[in-house]
Amino acid sequence: MKTITSIFILLLIPLICLLSGCDESSIDTPSLSHLDHKGTEFILAFLPSHPEGDDPLLHLIIMSELPSSVVVEYPVNNPTFTQTVHVSQSQCEVVQIPYTAATGWQELTPTNNAVRVAATDEVTIVLFNEKFSLLDQALALPLDVLGQSYIAMSKPPTQPKGSEYIFVATQNSTSISIEPNSGSPFQVSLNRGEGYLVTSDQDLSGSIINADKPVVVVNGNKCANVPEGTSYCEHLCEMAIPVHYWKTEILARNLPRALEGDGARKTYYRILASQDNTEIFLNGQSLGAYNTGFALELSRTASQVANHFSANKPIFIVQYMNSICDEFSGHESCSDIGVTVEPSAFGDPSMTNLVPIGQFHHVYSFYRVSGGAQPGYQWLNIIAATDDVQNGSVLLDGVPIDKSYFTAFSTKPEYSHASIPIIQSGLHSSHSAQGHSITIIYLGWHMAFTSPAGIQFGE
Repeated sequence: MKTITSIFILLLIPLICLLSGCDESSIDTPSLSHLDHKGTEFILAFLPSHPEGDDPLLHLIIMSELPSSVVVEYPVNNPTFTQTVHVSQSQCEVVQIPYTAATGWQELTPTNNAVRVAATDEVTIVLFNEKFSLLDQALALPLDVLGQSYIAMSKPPTQPKGSEYIFVATQNSTSISIEPNSGSPFQVSLNRGEGYLVTSDQDLSGSIINADKPVVVVNGNKCANVPEGTSYCEHLCEMAIPVHYWKTEILARNLPRALEGDGARKTYYRILASQDNTEIFLNGQSLGAYNTGFALELSRTASQVANHFSANKPIFIVQYMNSICDEFSGHESCSDIGVTVEPSAFGDPSMTNLVPIGQFHHVYSFYRVSGGAQPGYQWLNIIAATDDVQNGSVLLDGVPIDKSYFTAFSTKPEYSHASIPIIQSGLHSSHSAQGHSITIIYLGWHMAFTSPAGIQFGE
């Protein structure tokens, strides 16, 4: 656990709404009938984080391309907290949620502890959880894209019962069957808004969750080191993607290494298989065949920036930022002796879902945090069609991104990747003709968060 003082990013997030990087109403957006990360109704859950210290600070960051009135209620049933906010066009609002939304779960017990959001027009929502210098954020998924089958992703825990996931029912009389990665299967019955927290001293990755009605699943860790045994740990969380939407081809760029080198860092990847006898490839080379559940973890060095994953059956991949002492083992803070806090952005563990080819969206809204004595650095990892890059049709805040930022994938040259710093605080947007993916990356002193900017769900 880290003992340095948090920058209290959540106190700074409201500043992001003071500046707007662009007006999305001016973008010629293709007409899309596909489901995506935007929606008008959400049921959400915050995972518990590190058990020691102050109460967590929880926020929903709500963004909208059109004016929307948004009601936030907690808990879903018999709410004791209700707040209504009005989100202006191409702007955002921040709602602080009672900390019990993370601490109030009763392990292995149906608990009324989820959050509901209802909006008059589609919104994008990000869950933000901070405690000490432990923080992570997760892209929210609306009710209309939820599924009935999931496979959990986590890491080996640093704390007792530190590997965790929560599933929440969206309808009454929902029956959920759990096939743990070890141990005996069990069943749970939940009503709308009730959730069920599962924790373990072992890695829960590969646990299978099947329900007879759509459910919400959030997975991660209270605080995990990446890799295990390396300081320091961070809270990890993402909303799980229904297996129904998994794909066979995923492109990834390693995470950035701000201020300390050439812009890339060692990055870890964990892969889930949806079916038995799934053969997985990296840059055209077979990594072996795996059965349903957690398949494998691998690391890619700073020189192995571009990664083209593929498989003969649908897979899912989560990207992890490594712990500071894995990346900068010689730094004085890794000895815990004579630590000198400096305004460097080393980062620390985070997890983010990777968006497969075929689920790239055309338009994203995202923010850049601001302020504080240690403001950190923010980046975008972008993957886009090479034709769009060369034609100048990959836009950031309405301006074409210089194609010199991009490099084509050697085994998938029709796509290119780039890592771009975001300097200006406030709300931003991106656009491309053929669709693209964006990973949002924040690097601070002993802290980091990452998440996808969005996803389009195709069959």
